[in-house]
Amino acid sequence: MKQDVTQESRYSDGDFLTTLEVAQTLQVSKPTLDGWRCKGSGPKFIKLGKRMVRYKWADVRQWLEKQGRR
Repeated sequence: MKQDVTQESRYSDGDFLTTLEVAQTLQVSKPTLDGWRCKGSGPKFIKLGKRMVRYKWADVRQWLEKQGRR
């Protein structure tokens, strides 16, 4: 059974996370998270410049709650 990442997170709602940090927190691979982003099915993200992507922890947490993984 997967742990409750919203309760045991070391992040606060205002934090911005890298793709790798989000992938590790969600216990998925980076390519999986990249694929979700391309399909529009993953957590909301912010693109800074051409290649830098960040995720706001509050958005990741909200996405998780919608997935039933509180």
